[in-house]
Amino acid sequence: MPKGESQIATEAPGVHAIQDDGERMIPDFHHDAVVYAEHMVRYIFASRFVRGKRVLDVASGVGYGSNLLKAAGADQIVGIDYSEQAVRYGAARHAGAGPDYVLADAECLPLADAQFDIIVSFETIEHVPDPQRFLCEVKRVLRPDGLFIVSTPNRGIFVEGNPFHLHEFTFAELEGALNASFSHVATYTQDDWITSAILARSTMEQADTELDGRLETYKAVGKPAAETLYMVSLCSDALLPQAEEHAVMTGLYEMKGYLEEVGRLNSLVARLETDLAEQRELAAQGEIAVQERVTLQAQATRFRRELRVRQGELEGALRRLSDIESSVGWRALNRLRPIIRKFAPRGSLRYRLLLKMARTGMAAIRMRPLRTAVGRVTAPLRTLTRRRAVAGQEAGRPRVRRLRVGCYGEHCWSVGGGTVHALQLIIPLAPYYDVDLLLPPGTPLRDAEWYRENLRIDIGDVRVRHYSPGVEDTYDVWLSVWNERIWPARTPKRFNMVFFPFVSLDGSGYTHIANSQYTAGYLKERYNTQDIVVIPPCIEPGEFETGPKEPMILHVSRFSLPSAYADKAHVMMIQAFKQLCERGLKGWRLVLAGATIDEGEEIYAAHLAKHAHGFPVEFALNLPAAQLRNLFTRASVYWHATGFSVKQPAAQEHFGITILEAMASGAVPVVYNSGGPPEIITSGQQGYLFDSLDELVDRTWSVAADPRLWKRLSQAARERARYFSPARVRSQMLSAVSKTEKASIIIGTHNNLSVLKRALESVLENTPPGYELIVVDNGSGDGTAVYLASLDYPHLRVIRNRNNHSFAAFNNQGQRISTRPYILYLNDDIEAFPGWIEPLIETLDAHPKVGAVGSRLLYPDGRVQHDGKMFHKSDLTPYHINMGGRPVADESPIEVDALTGACMLVRRELAGFDTAYRRGYYEDTDLCIRIKENGYALVLHRGSVLIHHHGVTMGRNQAATEEAQKRNRGIFLKRWAQKLPGLVYLASDQEMAGTEIRCRPVLAPEDREERWPLSQRLEG
Repeated sequence: MPKGESQIATEAPGVHAIQDDGERMIPDFHHDAVVYAEHMVRYIFASRFVRGKRVLDVASGVGYGSNLLKAAGADQIVGIDYSEQAVRYGAARHAGAGPDYVLADAECLPLADAQFDIIVSFETIEHVPDPQRFLCEVKRVLRPDGLFIVSTPNRGIFVEGNPFHLHEFTFAELEGALNASFSHVATYTQDDWITSAILARSTMEQADTELDGRLETYKAVGKPAAETLYMVSLCSDALLPQAEEHAVMTGLYEMKGYLEEVGRLNSLVARLETDLAEQRELAAQGEIAVQERVTLQAQATRFRRELRVRQGELEGALRRLSDIESSVGWRALNRLRPIIRKFAPRGSLRYRLLLKMARTGMAAIRMRPLRTAVGRVTAPLRTLTRRRAVAGQEAGRPRVRRLRVGCYGEHCWSVGGGTVHALQLIIPLAPYYDVDLLLPPGTPLRDAEWYRENLRIDIGDVRVRHYSPGVEDTYDVWLSVWNERIWPARTPKRFNMVFFPFVSLDGSGYTHIANSQYTAGYLKERYNTQDIVVIPPCIEPGEFETGPKEPMILHVSRFSLPSAYADKAHVMMIQAFKQLCERGLKGWRLVLAGATIDEGEEIYAAHLAKHAHGFPVEFALNLPAAQLRNLFTRASVYWHATGFSVKQPAAQEHFGITILEAMASGAVPVVYNSGGPPEIITSGQQGYLFDSLDELVDRTWSVAADPRLWKRLSQAARERARYFSPARVRSQMLSAVSKTEKASIIIGTHNNLSVLKRALESVLENTPPGYELIVVDNGSGDGTAVYLASLDYPHLRVIRNRNNHSFAAFNNQGQRISTRPYILYLNDDIEAFPGWIEPLIETLDAHPKVGAVGSRLLYPDGRVQHDGKMFHKSDLTPYHINMGGRPVADESPIEVDALTGACMLVRRELAGFDTAYRRGYYEDTDLCIRIKENGYALVLHRGSVLIHHHGVTMGRNQAATEEAQKRNRGIFLKRWAQKLPGLVYLASDQEMAGTEIRCRPVLAPEDREERWPLSQRLEG
C-alpha cells in the first residue's frame, strides 16, 4: 500500500492461535450474523437458570454473553478465554460492573475444584483437541449438583465441515459423549424460527401462537429435525431443572412497564372488539345505529395503532440504551462509579452535595444562568430598539424576513453517511430560507470548518446551534432527522427524514423523506402513511478521479461487529476472493477499507486479517478522506454485500452511497441484490447484482478476465453516477418544501422594461426554482424582447404579440400554454419578498374547498394597497379595505369575497378571465364571483407580502381609465347584481371605513377552525 495508509498485516498482533497439526483459531466474533444471533439466543436460554448462582463462561470472548448472564441475576460470573486481547477488552469494558476474566485455554482450567454452580460452554467443544479431557476439566470445577450447558453445531447440516472444528457431532454422538460424563443429559434442538421470532421482537401473543405449533420439536427426546443447525444440552449429576422453551421466550419480555402498557392496550382492544361483536349482532336485529358501529371501529383502530406506536417507542428506547452503553462516556463512568459510590453512598449528604455540584457544573457549561441574566438586562433595550426601527420605517420600505427552516439532527454532529445526506438536503434551502441545524444539547457544537475537514461539505449559510426546548415551534418549516423518533413541532409544514424505519411510529401530519424506494416501501407499512418523498443521496461526480486503474477490488464500510441487525459480510467477501485466487486470478488484491470506533471493532478487524492469511488481502483502517478517495481512484472493481447473511429488512443496504462513489471513480460495481442498490444499478449495464457467493465469484471473474467488458461497464457506471448529482437533490428538496413546481406564473407587459426587470428579478431571487414562468410581451418596442431572450431560467416561456392585448386576453393566452395545476396571475408592477409564493401554494394544497388565494399588497412606503375587499351595500361596488392605512398586525389567512388580479393563485379548473371586460378592471372580481358561485372559497393570505407599484401596468391615461371602469362596472352589475346578495357580504358605510374584513363564508366552521399555514414575518 502507498506510504501513509493504515494496514493490518495478515499476521495480526494480539490474535492468539493454538498450533496442533495445523493452525486453528476459536473466533470470538461470529462472522455470520445468523450464527451470532443463535449464539445470543443460547445465552438467553442459559439466563433462565443463573439467578443467584456462581457461573463460569468458557470461551467468553469480550464478554457480551457473560454480561447478559450478569444482568439476569447471576451472583458471580467468571469468563475464561484464550485471547489476551479479548480478555483485556472485556475486563476494561465491564470494569467494576460485570464479569471477572481469566486468560487460559479451555482444556486446562486454572481454577479451584467444585466452585461453580453453572458452567456454560457455547461452540467450544468442537474446537478442543480432546473433548473428554475438556469434560473432565468441566466436572472438576463444577459442583456435584451443578448444571453444565453446552452447545455445538449439527454435523448433519455442516456437511462441508469447518476448518476450525477439530470434532463435529451428530445428535447421537453428542449425547453419547455427554452421557459418558454426566448422569442426566437433555439435548434440545434449535431451528431458525426461534431466532427470527426473537430478532423481530414479536409480541407475546404471536410468540405463544407459534410456540403452540412447535413445542413438540423442542422435546428432549428423539432425533432432531433435518433443518436443525444447533443442539443445546443440559447436563448434571443431579436431577435436571424443568426447562421449557416457552420460558426462554417469555424471559425476553420481562420488562414491567412494557408489559403493563401492552396489557392495558390489549385489554382495551379486546374489550372494544367484544363490544363490536355484540353491536354487530344487535345491528343485525335492527337495534343499533350504523354511526355507533363506525365509532367503535374507529376506536378499535386507534387503539391498535397506539399499541404499535408504544411497541415502536420501546424498540427505539432499547436501541438508544444500547448506544449509550457502548459509548466512551458510559464506559468511563462505569470505571468511576465504584469509586464514587465508596466516597458518597446513595442518599448520603456527600451524595446530595456531589449531585448538586454536577448539575450546577452542567448549567455553567451550557451558560444558562448567564444567558438568562443577559436576556433580562437587555430586554428593555431590545424593545426600545424595535420600537425605534418601526418608527423609522413608517416612511420607508416594508421589510419581510425570510421563512425559517429548523432541522433537528440527532446524529448530525458525527461523521457518517447519515450526516452527509441530511446536510445535502438542508444546504440547498439556504439561498431562499434562514436555515438552522440544531444539535442535541451536550454534543460538540460543530462549525463550518469541521464539516469541511471531516465530511468535505461546505454548509454555506446554514447556522449550527444547540437545540433548546420549545425552539421547534418558532420555525416556519421543520425537519426531524432521527430514525427512532419523530421530533414534534407545531408548524403545519413538517418533514421527517428517514434512513430506515427501524420501529413503528405514527407518521401522520408529516411529509417523510426517504433515501430510496426500498426505504419508502417500509415507511408506508410501519408509519401508516402515504405522504412520502424519495430523495436519494447525491455525490459530485467531478470530485472523483478515474485512474489509472490497478488490479484491485475495493470494499468500504465500517468494521462493525456482525449482529442480528447488521452485517457487512466481510468474511463472505474474503471467502469469495479466496475462491477467485484458487480459480486462477493472478495479480489482483482485495482491499477492505473502513473505520473502527472502539477496541472491539479493532479486534474484529484483526480476526478478519487472520482469516485472510496467505492471500493478497489488505486492511485499510481509519483513512483520511483524501486517501480513501485515492483508493476509489485506483480500484477497478467495487464489492458491496451488506445484508448478505442477515435477512432482516433493516440490515440491508438502504441506498449505497459508497457504491455511487466507486461508480463515479470508474470502478465496476458487483453488489448484493437487495435493498437500495438495485435502484442504482441495472445488472449487466452499469455493473452486476449477485444473489449468491458463486454469482459474486463468477461476475467478478468475467469482469477481471475481459478488459473490453470492464471498459464498457466502467463508462456506463460513471454515466449513471452523474444522475445522482447535487443539482438533482437541490431541485427535489426545494420542490418538496416550496412546491413551486405546481405553479405557472403568468406576467403580461407592454413597454414597461424597467418595471418588468424589477418584478422578474425579485421573483427569480425570492422564489425557489421549479415554477413555470410565462411572460406575454404585448408588442413592446423598448428592448423587452432582447431582455427576455437573455434570461437563463429553464422553465421560462415567452409569448410575443404584435399588438397590446387586453388584460383578460393575454392572461388567457398564457394560461393556454401553461402546464401546471395552479395558475398564478401576476402584474409586471409588483415586487416580491422572500417567502411570498409558499403560503399561497400551501393554502390550496391544504384546503380543497379553497378555489383561489391572494397576497397582501403594500405600497412602496409600507401602506396597504390590498388587504382584502368588501362590497358596498348601496352600489354593490367592491372596495379595498384599509387602503392607504397601516397593515393590521394579524397575518393569519382570512376568507374574503373578492381578491385582486395583481397577485392571485387559482386552481386550473377554475381559472380564466372573461374577455368582455377591457383595460384590467372587474375581470378579477368577475372571476372571484364565478369561483364563489361554484362553491369554492376565496382566501387572502396576509403572510404572503408583495409591493404593488399601483397603476403602472395600466398606464396613466386617467380619462381612459375612468371610461373603462364605468363600462366594465356596467357589464359586471348586469351579470351579477341579482346574485350578489346571496354570494357576498354587503357592508355599511361604517364597516367600509374600518379595517375588519367581513364576507359571506363558503367554508364550514370545522374547515375554518383547521390550522392554516401561518408565519409572522412583516416587520413593523
